Amino acid sequence: MDGDSEDFNATLSDAMISKMENSNVTTIVGVCKEMSTEMFEQNKAQLTEKATSGISAGITSMEDGAREMKDGLSAMSSSIAEMDSGLKQLKSSIAEMDAKINQADAKISDFDVQISKLKSGSSEIQKGIDQLSGVLPSMRAQLANLTEGIPECIELNSKIGEMEGKVSTMKAQKDELDRGIEGLNQARNGVSTGKKSMQQGKSEMQAAQNEMASTCLRNMLIA
Repeated sequence: MDGDSEDFNATLSDAMISKMENSNVTTIVGVCKEMSTEMFEQNKAQLTEKATSGISAGITSMEDGAREMKDGLSAMSSSIAEMDSGLKQLKSSIAEMDAKINQADAKISDFDVQISKLKSGSSEIQKGIDQLSGVLPSMRAQLANLTEGIPECIELNSKIGEMEGKVSTMKAQKDELDRGIEGLNQARNGVSTGKKSMQQGKSEMQAAQNEMASTCLRNMLIA
C-alpha cells in the first residue's frame, strides 16, 4: 500500500498489510496505531526537515521584521533628535529676541525721559518769551510818549532793545530744543517700529516652536 503526496510518501510493509487484512473490530485500533507509527517513521526525516526549515524561515522573517523596525526606530530617533535640536535653536533665538526687545524698551523709556525734559525746558522758555513779549508793548508805548534824546528815553529804549535781544535769544533756544525733541521722537519711533518687527518675528518663531514640539510629541507617541 502506497500513500503518495508531494509532502508525505510512505510504503506499507507486507507485514503491516497482512495485519490490516487480518484485523478485526478488536484489533483494528492497535493496528492503525502501528500503521501510523510505521508511516511516520518513514517520513520522520522529511517532516523534521520541513519543520526546521519552516521555523528557520519564520525566525529569518522575524529577524528581518525586527531589523526593519530597528531601522525605523533609528530613523525616527534621528528625526526626533533633529527636531529637538531645532527646538533648542528656536528657544535660543526667542531668548535673544526677548533680550533685544527689552533693550528696545529701555531705549524707548530713555527717549521718553529725554523728550520730557526737553519739552519741559521748551515750555519754560516759552513762558519767559510770553512774559517779556507781554511787557514790550507797554514799554514801547511809554517810549513813544517820551521826548527823544532825554535820559529817560535813552534808558527805556536801551531796556527795550535788551529785552528784544533776550526774546530773540530765547526763541532761538526754544527752536533748538524743539528740533531736539523732533529728532528724539523720530529716533523713538524708529526703535518702536523695530520693536514691533521683533515682536512679530518672535511670535512667528513661537508658532514654529509650538508646531515642531507638537510634531515631535506625535512622533514619540507613535514610536
